Amino acid sequence: MRRLAKAITVAAVLSATTVAWATETRVLTLGESNEIVKDEANILLYPSVIPGYGGMVFGEVGSNALYRLGAQHDMGKTWGVVGLYLDRSPAPVAGEIFRPPVDADGIDNRVNLFYGRSFGESFDAGISFAFFRDYYKVYGDPTDKSERDDTAFNIALGLSWDERLDLALGVLTDSWTVKDEKGGDVYKPNTNWALNLRGRYRASVTDEVDLIPHAGFRYGAEAERQPEKARKEATRIEYDAGLGVAISPVDAVLLLFDAGFNYHSDDQEYDPWTGKTVEMSLSQLVLPYLRVGLEGMVTDWLDLRLGAVKRWVDAFEDVTEEVSRRTGYSSMTTYLGAGLKFDRLTMDFMVDPGFFLRGPNFISGEAGMLNARASLKYAW
Repeated sequence: MRRLAKAITVAAVLSATTVAWATETRVLTLGESNEIVKDEANILLYPSVIPGYGGMVFGEVGSNALYRLGAQHDMGKTWGVVGLYLDRSPAPVAGEIFRPPVDADGIDNRVNLFYGRSFGESFDAGISFAFFRDYYKVYGDPTDKSERDDTAFNIALGLSWDERLDLALGVLTDSWTVKDEKGGDVYKPNTNWALNLRGRYRASVTDEVDLIPHAGFRYGAEAERQPEKARKEATRIEYDAGLGVAISPVDAVLLLFDAGFNYHSDDQEYDPWTGKTVEMSLSQLVLPYLRVGLEGMVTDWLDLRLGAVKRWVDAFEDVTEEVSRRTGYSSMTTYLGAGLKFDRLTMDFMVDPGFFLRGPNFISGEAGMLNARASLKYAW
């Protein structure tokens, strides 16, 4: 049985309100700050923030390809804001433990719909809907009845109050059918769903300092059956919490700090064809994680950014009833970014640090990109 042993760390640094430019690339280069930073990139986490952002066209570029493209339209106070985003990201899976043998890249025929509106001066509400599907079937060949169909839905509801409190509740379901050439079931799910809950609160200590406590919880359950009563079942629990600090000593500078922890555990049961139940578990604790970010406005049209994330990880895995493993390590990720703004057009870049060592190709003769990721936004 395939095992999942990856860390999922959620929570990030936060952004103050002094800098209005905001894209996914920007919050990433500020130390993976999208979890709690206030900008339009948050609609993927908190759909209730979409009423605060009007019409725009948005594109995200990475790995030499445009992988997210979307648009939002403000229909006025009565009707609210609607958004449509298309992307190539793989679909999330409820438990993320088992996957049927679909394409290597997973299912990515994805559409994201968003809608939100304000109710009075202090209360906003929003909803998002994501759809994913991947399928394969043979027609007209009686000797080949093979079939594969994988479909997932993700619905999230969000509430915001007074631009300080944001809450989101998400439900994800995933179902698949996989049949062999004779039309018999190869994999058949019994259940596959997940529940996600997140929240954050912004408290102003002074005009220059904001504190944001934030927390999240996720529960996922997954079960599948194979021929001859082979069975797999798994549950996953995740939770995280942290405290972020945003300091803006002057209008042109933003300092970000965030400290917290993340924990997740997977419990699995597997009945092979022998009929003997096998139980395994995996748990991982990130304590602490530290995130820092720095943004400075060089000119009216140029921002420079630095970000870093440090994690201390302790992982424990039961391989069999007799054998277990424990692993401890630390990791660090650093970011360098820049932002350009020309009237209604905003461009953000995640700069490849190696560019400063090798220089342009016509000087050094070495190959490499200037930017590893970019976001483009045109707002009106």
